[in-house]
This record gives sequence, C-alpha cells and structure tokens, in this order.
Amino acid sequence: MNAQQHAQQWGQLVSQAGRDEMFRARLLAEPETVAREFGLQVPADVELRVVENTPKVLHLALPPLETNGQPRELSD
Repeated sequence: MNAQQHAQQWGQLVSQAGRDEMFRARLLAEPETVAREFGLQVPADVELRVVENTPKVLHLALPPLETNGQPRELSD
C-alpha cells in the first residue's frame, strides 16, 4: 500500500467515526483492533491512541524529535 492509499484509508476511518456514534466509541476504546479490522496495519510494537477534540479541548500531535535528520528515541 502506498502513502496515498494509506492516508485515504485513515481518512475513511476518521470519516466513519464522524458519522457513526457506535463506531466512534469502539475506535476510542479499542483503536488498534478497529484499525486492523478497517484494513490498516498497526505494528504489534506500536501503541495507537485515539483522542477526541471537544469545543474546549483541541489535541495537537507532534512528530518524534529528530537528531541529525533521524527520529530520536524518547525515554519514559
């Protein structure tokens, strides 16, 4: 799957979550399972978190820190 197809699938998942209250609740509760059922690959060693914006709380996802152009490992 190329990057464009991957982005399109994620967009479809988000779109469905915007229309279907039960799907949205499941996606919030079981993101990895729902994403895989939707045909998206989530590596076993990656944790997927889904957050919900509200009128008073907006979330901004930042990419990993980079060192010399490479992602930097973050410690706990």
